[in-house]
Formats: sequence, structure tokens, C-alpha cells
Amino acid sequence: MPAEEEDPVRTADALPSPDEGARHSLDWYRERMGVDVLRPGAQLMIPCDGGPSRMVLEQFPPRIEIGIRGGLYVLADEAPVHSWRYHFVSNIG
Repeated sequence: MPAEEEDPVRTADALPSPDEGARHSLDWYRERMGVDVLRPGAQLMIPCDGGPSRMVLEQFPPRIEIGIRGGLYVLADEAPVHSWRYHFVSNIG
């Protein structure tokens, strides 16, 4: 039987697809914002604090966590949309 080849898309160093990852539901945002501010699929540039990125392009609703090499970006979305940020949490050291 031939040995299985490692899928280069699924190696530990590969970044997740923008379609992967947990997201809050549209109802979760409706309850907190009070209105339908954003359409599903609307693109957002969300600033990052720390880590290798300055901003992340996401689709609404954005991912809650984004795993990257060396850590994790965690979404802080308890404020109005223009104040949302991803905070970097290192898994090194």
C-alpha cells in the first residue's frame, strides 16, 4: 500500500482558510448592535494589536479566533464595529 502523502494545505504551518473558524451568529450581533448594521459577507478590515499582521480582511460575521504560526488572534468585538480589533496571543514561551 503506498504511503500517504502529506497534504501541503493541512500542514502545521499552513494558515486556515478564511471560511474556517468559529463565528458569532448574526442574531448575536443583532442583539448587541440593535440593528442589522452589516450584511452577511460584507468585507471588513479589522486592525490587529501585536503579532505579525497590522490588519486582517474578514467577511461578516468575522472569525472569533484566527490561528497563525506562533499564536492566535482573538477578536474583541464588544464595542461598535469601527472599534473591533484582533489581539495577538503568543503561544511561544
